[in-house]
Amino acid sequence: MTLVQALICDNGKAIVLLGDRLVTMSLGDGAIEYETESDSSKIYLFQNNVIGFAGSLIDIIRIKNKIKNESCSINDFIKNLISIINDLIKEDKEQVILQITQNTLEKFITDTQGDSGHIPNEIKNIVYSKLAEFKMDCGALAAGFDENGKPHIYVINDYGVARDCSDLSNFSIGSGDAFSTILFDQECYKVSCSLSEGLYFAYRAKKAAEAHVGVGKNTDIIILRFGKSPYLINAEDENNKLMDDLYNLEKMKMKDCRKKIFLKIEGELKL
Repeated sequence: MTLVQALICDNGKAIVLLGDRLVTMSLGDGAIEYETESDSSKIYLFQNNVIGFAGSLIDIIRIKNKIKNESCSINDFIKNLISIINDLIKEDKEQVILQITQNTLEKFITDTQGDSGHIPNEIKNIVYSKLAEFKMDCGALAAGFDENGKPHIYVINDYGVARDCSDLSNFSIGSGDAFSTILFDQECYKVSCSLSEGLYFAYRAKKAAEAHVGVGKNTDIIILRFGKSPYLINAEDENNKLMDDLYNLEKMKMKDCRKKIFLKIEGELKL
């Protein structure tokens, strides 16, 4: 799996979305799946909106390549995204129906039900049993601003259903989502945090999520600010190394602080 997380900060003036680069690959239909660290990012900027995916690389590419790189509000972006996913699911259904019945989707739907139809009931039952299985093998987080400059975070499931989770101020999907969410909760994250604080919160949450075997080590970051150009920090950037150095510096200081606490406990309690 993977990790993609988004948060709103600076009192709603900024959005930070980041993700790892671990991708799920398959050796074939029904074959074993495996995970590998990709050379490219799984979070994508489309003018003033950003989206990150978690799941199968094949379906991620199918969706990404259909998204138009045009400027629009996040609400219009989500509408277009849902339409793309629904169309892809419909394409998959049409292919299976054609393979099983040798009929198009329209002919299958309009065929007379019962024994009087020209498609045997047994074949229809096979098709109907498969229809519920049709979905994309990936989910997504999308973020951006609406027409009034209000920030939004949407989570999109594998059936193409989008839910606005902006009021939570942060959201994570993928294998490491629990670790990420726990850190935000424990640290009492608030949307009033400055952009620099929000960025560091996001980075710390990503590092915490790396405790899960399904979260990769590389990190890509995109920052959106209303009315300003997006700010990108790719995994290979020096700014990413700076974030990692600061994170490790804090860990070292925490270790030193704990040592002093342990000595204080030992001395005061006379252990």
